[in-house]
Amino acid sequence: MKPKTIGFFSGGRILSIVAGFFMYLAVFLGSVTLANSLQGLQYAFVLILALLFFRKIPSLREEFSKEIIVQKIVAIILISLGLFILIL
Repeated sequence: MKPKTIGFFSGGRILSIVAGFFMYLAVFLGSVTLANSLQGLQYAFVLILALLFFRKIPSLREEFSKEIIVQKIVAIILISLGLFILIL
């Protein structure tokens, strides 16, 4: 494996461990339903990070037209709305 690939893989695993820790902390401090519903926000973060890094990392290149971005934002809103309905 290339060193860059190992770095991305290791970084991803470390972030996954940190995310798991914070998930357990959220469940410990509050409602399980609310903590799980907040996982729906991960799609918004993925979109934001993709928009920020797609120019810097060529392997992340994706078609980002106005229509596609609007479609992704609408999908994130629908997912968030569904999760909000679940916690009511």
